[in-house]
Amino acid sequence: MSALAIYAQPVHEVALYHSPKRPGFVALCYSTGSGRTLAREAFQRLRHDWPPTDLTPRETETLQAKLNAQKGQAFKQVPLRLTALPEAMRDPWAYIDLLPGDSPETTSIWLSQAEFSQPNRQKINLAHIAACWVDIDLRHENSPPHLRRLSPDAALKLTLARCKGEGVPQPSAVYWTGRGLAVKWYLTKALPKAAYPRWAAVQSALVMLTPTEN
Repeated sequence: MSALAIYAQPVHEVALYHSPKRPGFVALCYSTGSGRTLAREAFQRLRHDWPPTDLTPRETETLQAKLNAQKGQAFKQVPLRLTALPEAMRDPWAYIDLLPGDSPETTSIWLSQAEFSQPNRQKINLAHIAACWVDIDLRHENSPPHLRRLSPDAALKLTLARCKGEGVPQPSAVYWTGRGLAVKWYLTKALPKAAYPRWAAVQSALVMLTPTEN
């Protein structure tokens, strides 16, 4: 991505680190808890900066509560072959429509960053990883108070400043997830399973980029 900005994660973003030319699977993950109707509503709203300017404060609070309603709920997954990604990405609702029915309620949806050799998102089945990332939750009910007080713009500025101060390359992209920022670095080449320990060490180091309370 040429421009670094906060925006809702587009469906086509996965093409930057997942390749349909590789064999294997990715996992469509979701929390259980109105199904596709709520997922569509939340996804559409979160295409805009948060809070949405077309919603009243009460409506914004209600939508945020829906997104936070997953506490204590189980996360499930639907396997998706990498070869099916081009077809799935033609429709912006493609991933949502892959969910099994309209019930139970779905409040959070994401596609796995890693690729797997089997249709199961477990470390033993790990095949490739082509991105590093850190999630900075600003609106989750368990977020520290100093993070909940930050606007997305303020959190982004602090994160980029910490990147510069720690000698970490500027992120490839930053996405607003509905509850915070997903800061991502796309790798120039997918890492094999054997590189997992080194990748995990990088992931642990990236946690330091989360803004701290001064």
